[in-house]
Amino acid sequence: KTLPAGFFCAPPAVTFQEIESVGNIEEILKTTTHNGFPIVKNVGYGEKRLIGLMLRSQLLTLLSRRAFIENIIFYEQEGDQDQESAMSSSPLRPGSSKSHLLDVSTSSELPSELRFRSLQQREAFENLEIAMRTFHQRKLFTERFALGVKYIESIGLSENEKKSHVILSDFMMLSPISVTEQKSVERVWEIFRQLGLRHLCVVDSKNIIKGMITREDLHKLQH
Repeated sequence: KTLPAGFFCAPPAVTFQEIESVGNIEEILKTTTHNGFPIVKNVGYGEKRLIGLMLRSQLLTLLSRRAFIENIIFYEQEGDQDQESAMSSSPLRPGSSKSHLLDVSTSSELPSELRFRSLQQREAFENLEIAMRTFHQRKLFTERFALGVKYIESIGLSENEKKSHVILSDFMMLSPISVTEQKSVERVWEIFRQLGLRHLCVVDSKNIIKGMITREDLHKLQH
């Protein structure tokens, strides 16, 4: 009998919310080896709806570049009026709560000209996106050090920085590829081969995350 995806996926999936604390992101990266993390929205009754996906390399870049809500280089706070404050040598502002985004819940869908209040912010985000795309090239990836605990610790996050937050919905991949729990293992194999995937989200009929399938999970089924 053909096994369905829901039978051999690895639950529960390690997920992040749209806005996450820096400390929680660091802790999860240190204590897991996952490469992909579903971004979810709580919809009640303990259910989490899949809305996006972040790669480990993207999360590491966000931490190392300090792309936090409280960092005024990236997020102009309400009431900030001059450019000099944005160039402060101490960009982290404890207690800041409102970012430059018009609506945090839909910020990733806004045209870039509406999302940024200054040229400096636009450039900061553009450089950040380039850094996320080129992470593997810049790290040369001859060692797993670039993804491991030693690298995370080398970022040197302070206790104050760990209390900051990241708007993951600003950077996540929207509508990640997923399969339903009923999808056959043969079809899952086909999707992995055709698209060259390393991981795949498993959801129910309401797009509630149920688990993750990795390439390694499929290889184990063959042995």
